[in-house]
Amino acid sequence: MESTEKNVIEKSLRDSVDDKKSALAKAISAPLAALSSACGEIWPHSDKINPILIVGLSTVPKCKLIYAWGRDNHILSSMISADETDETWLGRNLSERHYLKNHLPFRGIMLSSVYLS
Repeated sequence: MESTEKNVIEKSLRDSVDDKKSALAKAISAPLAALSSACGEIWPHSDKINPILIVGLSTVPKCKLIYAWGRDNHILSSMISADETDETWLGRNLSERHYLKNHLPFRGIMLSSVYLS
């Protein structure tokens, strides 16, 4: 494959990923902003954050799991999914998680790599 053809393919892939990130950011920005505002009013009380996230989960398109963490990288809420509220993650440090490292905000929100575990 020639260098020019490879560059065209790479640019096309980058453009496609950027388009998908833009669409995702547009879809989730308003609901996450509303949740952020609601949580900010009672921050950092996890017993009050959890109910907000439980209700708010359904407002974020295609969201399967939601949680809140502080600037110190420690989880302040339970892990909230449609099926359960997992309190075992409360207080865990996320600073070494690969999906949170080296990610700069994308148009006002942080989009980390997606993975399934």
